[in-house]
Amino acid sequence: MTEAKVKNAYTMTYAGAGAALSAVFVLILFVLVPQWNRLETQNSMVSLLKEHIRQVQNIAGGDDNLGNALDFYRRRLKSIDLKLPDAEGHSLRMLSGEAKKIGLEVISIKPSKMTKSGVESSAGGYVVKALPVTVRLKGDYIKIGEYLKRVRTSYYSLIIIRDIVFNLANDDAEPSLDAYVNAEIYIKAMVDKKE
Repeated sequence: MTEAKVKNAYTMTYAGAGAALSAVFVLILFVLVPQWNRLETQNSMVSLLKEHIRQVQNIAGGDDNLGNALDFYRRRLKSIDLKLPDAEGHSLRMLSGEAKKIGLEVISIKPSKMTKSGVESSAGGYVVKALPVTVRLKGDYIKIGEYLKRVRTSYYSLIIIRDIVFNLANDDAEPSLDAYVNAEIYIKAMVDKKE
């Protein structure tokens, strides 16, 4: 073999080795590293799930008591189910009735369109819908506070107050407030198969 052929053979060998090393580098960089990262993420998620399961077991008092905790949860849902109103008008009358008992003037009650709340009862065949409503009340600060307290404590699982806006009412000789109470009322509605 001549010296030129030997140099050419070495060059080809080095080029082939360089190409092989480049292929291995690309394989590691673009295939193995992402797979390794995905595997680490999955392992951390599995560890997190195991920790959540341990926490649930500890709260329930161990595996043996998980069934008891589930039964208690179902009984609690039934008691809440009995309290849920099934008519929009009844719910709105609850809000205005409490205000009138305290001596507040109900200026307006404006319900919006009902929305899904994400709660469905498979046994009862109904869904729980949220009815956004704005109640405008007029009265003094103490009565409005009493109203909010009654609504919160008497109907705590049925009505959630989202926000309150107060304005000074200047149409009376006595100082009074206009209060706009934005709330959601939870109402039973039959399951609509089209939804």
